[in-house]
Amino acid sequence: MLRNIWDPFINSFIDDSLQQDPVKHYRSYLLISGSILLATISSILLILYWLIRGVAADALEYCILVIVGLYSAPLLVRWTKTYTIPGAVLSLLLMFGMPFIGYMLPIYPAPFLVMFPIVPLVATFFVNARFGALSTIVVSIGMYLIYSTHAKQVMTEGSILAPYAFVFVVFAVATYAIVFSFSVFYERSRYTATDLLYKTLDELRDANKTKDEFLARMSHELRTPLNAIIGYTELIKEEAEDNDAELILSDAKKVLLSGQHLLHMINDILDISKLDVGKLPIELGRISIPRLLEQLQAMSELTAQTNGNTLTCDFKYTTQRIVTDPQRLRQILLNILDNACKFTKQGTIKFIVREELIDTQPYFCFQVEDTGKGIPEALQEQVFELFLQGDSSTTREHGGLGLGLFLAKTFAQKLGGTLSLESTLGQGTTMTLYIPHNPPKALQQSLQVPQTY
Repeated sequence: MLRNIWDPFINSFIDDSLQQDPVKHYRSYLLISGSILLATISSILLILYWLIRGVAADALEYCILVIVGLYSAPLLVRWTKTYTIPGAVLSLLLMFGMPFIGYMLPIYPAPFLVMFPIVPLVATFFVNARFGALSTIVVSIGMYLIYSTHAKQVMTEGSILAPYAFVFVVFAVATYAIVFSFSVFYERSRYTATDLLYKTLDELRDANKTKDEFLARMSHELRTPLNAIIGYTELIKEEAEDNDAELILSDAKKVLLSGQHLLHMINDILDISKLDVGKLPIELGRISIPRLLEQLQAMSELTAQTNGNTLTCDFKYTTQRIVTDPQRLRQILLNILDNACKFTKQGTIKFIVREELIDTQPYFCFQVEDTGKGIPEALQEQVFELFLQGDSSTTREHGGLGLGLFLAKTFAQKLGGTLSLESTLGQGTTMTLYIPHNPPKALQQSLQVPQTY
């Protein structure tokens, strides 16, 4: 609950350019949070010390000045749009402010000495290694001067004995040097790892771009002759039907079915490569539902016969045309029907189309029911994942690339619809697609002159 209030408050001081970089955002967040907490704790301690022992006017003014400087860190981050300048201010306040506060109160050495090892760390973490080294030197010199020049005034009875002041300072300086060394080691290791990460990321992007270009070229080179093969096969099929040449007709159907299956996979591969780089546009148009269903029925009957299945259709609708992406809608339905035909043997495929109102909005509901072996409940979500088909045995038995249903669900969501499944093991599967009569407003803005399909 407290973090839900604290995080937005801290982020309000961090510029958007810093928030986009996780490392810069994290360091800015630490700087602001640390400065506020340190200033608040210092204020509470100052008030308690003033109530118990009293504070001289000049010491009180100096303490308030340091506390105000700590509280100014969030504003400095906001105004400078960086954390290095506020980090330098914080380091300077720790280097010069805290020793003088301890000396003027006076409460040296115990309460403040424990804070000095963090000065090199803060300077290196928020600024750079050179500033961290400088802070180590300055703090070490300052500590030596205080203990050597004002040992009698600073060291009260019960504190460290004066003869051992020099030894104490040496150990303090050694502590600062060790802390600084570790901070430099951390920073260099982080920068090395970050550079390696960015270099690897650039290489992966280049490799991914090369892969996408190759897939696009390959798909084009394959689709051109394949479309010609499919076209000539359809001509042969029609001629065989006219001449009652059953043997030629049977062979032509097999060639046609294999060609369409291969073309379907090539299109899926090309769509995946486009989707991966965000270059898969949705092209809206008015599509004729009767014509679409007629085409789907003709193509699916041929596919269903491959495994000895029977395709039945139940169409109940009144709307003749809707506005959507005709190519993507056809691709979704073909994927669903092809899957049902592929995973069902000697069974029945039922294609149901109807209209429904969902939240007063008209939708077309496309359902494909099969009597196949069904999908185990544990694997039902996986069928919509990329390159997955439930389990490896499914891929070995039925083939395929595991792209169809992933693309179908992706396209359905882009068109403002949904795609879901219900399956019972041993009884069959039902895939349900809902597509609105009109696309979402975001898609309508890109709609200029819809074509008719």
